[in-house]
Amino acid sequence: MGDKLRFSFRPENMADLAFFDGNALQIGEIPEGSFIFNLELWPYKGAQLCRSAGTYAIVLSKRNGFVTVKLRSG
Repeated sequence: MGDKLRFSFRPENMADLAFFDGNALQIGEIPEGSFIFNLELWPYKGAQLCRSAGTYAIVLSKRNGFVTVKLRSG
């Protein structure tokens, strides 16, 4: 009770961008090895993957502007 959740959608300065639990970030800004939830396939379309309880994805790698994500289903 009394916990505060930080929300970073579009910071004016990318240096101010911080990684905290509960942030909404572009997938390219999330560190490798992190668990992610509520993943959008297209911008502003809303979460389509990892929405149910107990589901998650893991950021595996970032190369040449692409991010590889491993879903729990394999």
